[in-house]
Amino acid sequence: MEKDFSRKFLQKLGKRLRKNENDYQDIDDLSIYRRTFDNTLVKSGEMLNQYLIKNDNNFILSGRLKRNKSIIRKLIREPNMDLSRMSDIAGLRIIVKDIESQLQLSSVVESSMDTEKINNYVDTKNNYRAIHI
Repeated sequence: MEKDFSRKFLQKLGKRLRKNENDYQDIDDLSIYRRTFDNTLVKSGEMLNQYLIKNDNNFILSGRLKRNKSIIRKLIREPNMDLSRMSDIAGLRIIVKDIESQLQLSSVVESSMDTEKINNYVDTKNNYRAIHI
């Protein structure tokens, strides 16, 4: 039987997870919900990989699902966030050799894909040099 992860269900689950009132069923539900992103992650990774290869870029591409503990920590850290709106449960990472390659590749990705939000951390002082698209 497949779970129906309606918006209301996810909001309630997120509230329980945030308050640490969760039981094994809540953790199981969160794990099952995370797995609903598997197919999208794989298809997006394949599409991005083919695009990058076609455009002759040197890169390493990896994907991941946010761990249950990280999801719960984010819900606690951001009290206005609800699980149904969490947009970074699945993510792809492109690793390139230097900042110049990173900036060039990010502009290619931004122009060729539908992007919602871009956070550029390249100029920060803490040595974190990522661009989140």
